[in-house]
Amino acid sequence: MKVKLLRIFVVLSVVSLFIVGVYAANSPSSCTLNKGESSKETNAVGVSKSADWMAKGYSDSTYGSYVDIYAAWTGWPYTKEYAGSVFANGILEYRETQSKDSVFYLKLRPMNPSKQSHSYGTIKAI
Repeated sequence: MKVKLLRIFVVLSVVSLFIVGVYAANSPSSCTLNKGESSKETNAVGVSKSADWMAKGYSDSTYGSYVDIYAAWTGWPYTKEYAGSVFANGILEYRETQSKDSVFYLKLRPMNPSKQSHSYGTIKAI
C-alpha cells in the first residue's frame, strides 16, 4: 500500500512540474527602462519557433530607446535578430520567427548617453 501511494505521489509530482514548466515557458516576460538606467532586458521565453514582441515609448521620454531582439536555437548562443528604435508615444510590434525551436529575449537601451529614455517592452513565445 505504501509503495502504491509513493508511486502515485511521484507521478503526480512529475505531472505538476511538467505543467508548471510548460506554463512558465509560454508566459510573457516584460521589462521597463526607466530614466537613468543603462539597459533593461526581459527573461528568456520559449522554446518555440516564433515570438511576438512589443515595445513602446512613454510620453515623458526625452529620447528614444533602442530595441534589440535576441534568439538562440536550443543549444546555441544568442544572436541579435532585430535592432530598431522606439520614441515617445511610439509603439513597435513584430513577430520574430526562427527555423528551429528557439528561446528569445528583448533588450531596451537608451539612445542618448544622458539616459533620459523611458520605455517598456514585452515578449511572448507562441
